[in-house]
Amino acid sequence: MTIVWFRFVVAFFLLFFYLLKFQPLALHIKPLIRPIPILAILCLAFNYWAYLVGVDYTSPSNAQIVIQLGPMILALSGVLYFGESLSFIKWLGITSFFAGFFLFYMNQYSLAVIPRNQYTKGILWIVIAAIFWSFYAIVQKRILKYSHPQSLNIMIDGFCALAFLPFVDFSSLASLDFNNHAILIFLGVNTVVAYGCMSEALQRIPANQVSVIIALNPLLTIFLMQILKIYQFDFIPYEVLGWQSFVGALLIILGAILVVTKIRFQRRNL
Repeated sequence: MTIVWFRFVVAFFLLFFYLLKFQPLALHIKPLIRPIPILAILCLAFNYWAYLVGVDYTSPSNAQIVIQLGPMILALSGVLYFGESLSFIKWLGITSFFAGFFLFYMNQYSLAVIPRNQYTKGILWIVIAAIFWSFYAIVQKRILKYSHPQSLNIMIDGFCALAFLPFVDFSSLASLDFNNHAILIFLGVNTVVAYGCMSEALQRIPANQVSVIIALNPLLTIFLMQILKIYQFDFIPYEVLGWQSFVGALLIILGAILVVTKIRFQRRNL
């Protein structure tokens, strides 16, 4: 809770001063004080908290692989919400995604360096986080039709900073050293930059195209985690990835890309 709160506080102040200087119109949040934007805020707040709980129970690579369920749901929302039909390629992508998910989960379950019940609990928390993220992204796409892309972000950051305030352990913040404070600040900067860019992207291109790019995140995470392992950095607990895990991860990413890419091609032909 403390980490989530700190991220939102840093993100709020950075985004507020940026908008105040460069895009003051984005600070007009009155059109967003209605049920749908509030729903998006609540979904993202719970996503942040559930994701960090999941990372705490498992590992960064596991979390990034499983969280791809979010972009998958986001991509399939066009099918469910707009009544699009599922083509063979889409079914192939869905099959690849869940086959890879099963392979990755089972291999990681057998190789996990943490207790298996803890690993499973972490995976479940990441799945919950993915579901809430997809709800947020779907609602955000609708909101962007009448709102500045950064107006919702500044509202999210401010609301969540206040909502998580009662749960903050300030004594733990006071006990952190310089390096850990620097990491917290980085997380806050990452929050405002990443979600700010995603909002701008969603306003300019279809949600499924955004999903393709997001689906590539696990490759970068796995790559960086293996570098940390090779050079024996011990500030993050190491993780074991068997060849089945790598195959499962590739199937998950391939499945997500097949689903959203096919939707994109169909829309281009309309």
